[in-house]
Amino acid sequence: MQDLITKLYESGRDTLATELEALQAIYGPEALCQFGEEGRENQADDEPGTIRIVVGANLLEPHDEIGIDILISLPQAYPHTAAPQMQLLSKYIGSHGVDSSLFGQILRSFISQTGGAEWVQGEAAIYNGVEDAREKCTKWYEDLTNRVVVGELQREEEREVRLATNPQLIAQERQLEEDAAFAASLEHQLDGLPDGLEIVTTPSVTYSKSTFAGHCVRISSHTQVPLILGHLQNDRKIARATHPVINAWRFRSPDGVQHQDNDDDGESAAGNRIAHLLSILDVNNVLVVVTRWYGGVHLGADRFKYINQVAREAMDLAGVLNDDEEMSVGGKKAKDISRKKK
Repeated sequence: MQDLITKLYESGRDTLATELEALQAIYGPEALCQFGEEGRENQADDEPGTIRIVVGANLLEPHDEIGIDILISLPQAYPHTAAPQMQLLSKYIGSHGVDSSLFGQILRSFISQTGGAEWVQGEAAIYNGVEDAREKCTKWYEDLTNRVVVGELQREEEREVRLATNPQLIAQERQLEEDAAFAASLEHQLDGLPDGLEIVTTPSVTYSKSTFAGHCVRISSHTQVPLILGHLQNDRKIARATHPVINAWRFRSPDGVQHQDNDDDGESAAGNRIAHLLSILDVNNVLVVVTRWYGGVHLGADRFKYINQVAREAMDLAGVLNDDEEMSVGGKKAKDISRKKK
């Protein structure tokens, strides 16, 4: 902005340069900036010599924490024979979207004979225009906020009347409150894992632009599975994956009943492949999850190879596999097979 002021002095537009310096003193040195790319003074629809600046200001108290941006176009003949033109740049004031009514009010600030900012030939007018815009925006914001509050109060009163005249609605309201409380409780559970559970995750690996990572958890009940999957999906990086939680799990209850299930998570047949791996390794009480970030290159059947690789690596890192549990074909332990060869 200082470069513009210097140029104005050098070109003989001392009156405008002095006015801009005064505005900086009032609103702050950072409140004014020149509008346009690379500080260009002219836009295609401007007259030659027109300068466009943006003034950043706040609403009046008690809303002075809310900011607005005002575009001011200053013709070559300003302030002698031409008035400034104003435009509200802000799309939102607070949480309210600016409407055409307010936009038009600011646009007509120096055009309208009534209800606008005053312009007198030869006198500085930018300050009057900015203050007029602040007043209009503040009133608009207060009116709209009050309408919103009144509307909410009316809806609350109508709701209370409906509840008072319809006992069935009271029961529905209570059910909604109970459902909301349950959802909040479940969300709290998903924020952290139950005691005794630990997720072991492999380093991510990339094949042909697709990235894979494996996760393994020892479980003591099949009811822990949805909690673990929910916890994983709360991770932003995992949530952004194309297939966040391809998974399979096996659990054998104390009475010897085998429980197992799998989920492809959109990667056709992938969950079943992990389940088959758990079966041939004969591991129990474990949940294995694979996350895939698709990179745009189709891998075909090779994707199952990579999914199984990171799934097995996750089990290895979690200690699910050890020397006595390493398996071979047919689901028999490698150690048992070696005995038969003797």
